[in-house]
Amino acid sequence: LNNWVAIKTTGTKAPLVFCHGWGGDIFLFQLLGHSLNADCAVFAIQGNEHCGDIPPPASIEAMATQYADLIQSKLPATPCVIAGYSMGGSFAFAVASELDRRRHPVKQVIIIDTMPKNLPPIIRARTVMPGILRSIINQSRQLARGD
Repeated sequence: LNNWVAIKTTGTKAPLVFCHGWGGDIFLFQLLGHSLNADCAVFAIQGNEHCGDIPPPASIEAMATQYADLIQSKLPATPCVIAGYSMGGSFAFAVASELDRRRHPVKQVIIIDTMPKNLPPIIRARTVMPGILRSIINQSRQLARGD
């Protein structure tokens, strides 16, 4: 199982880990990761359907467990930023929640253009719906500053 994709492996700030969206593809994140001018490593987790003949997890909770295991194996005890776009925002939130439950440090969760119904009420008010590119630029600036 090789869901982990290294997009940029250097940087001094907390690494950025993108969770795939519906369909499991990470192509957008590969393009974005190479264009970010942030001092952080960038990784992405692609869906099982892109890793051979492996069935997808049975639930978002099972996916969060699998991806949290993966992050802890690749970035043990390393504070990280978890991000997701569209349905991937829900996946990112679930993974960050599982990491938090395990006491693995999560510095920030970035949720881009995710439907509010997929998120807890406390997060709905903070969800970025319009202006995806503006949001990405602002988040990358925060990462570059270490906010």
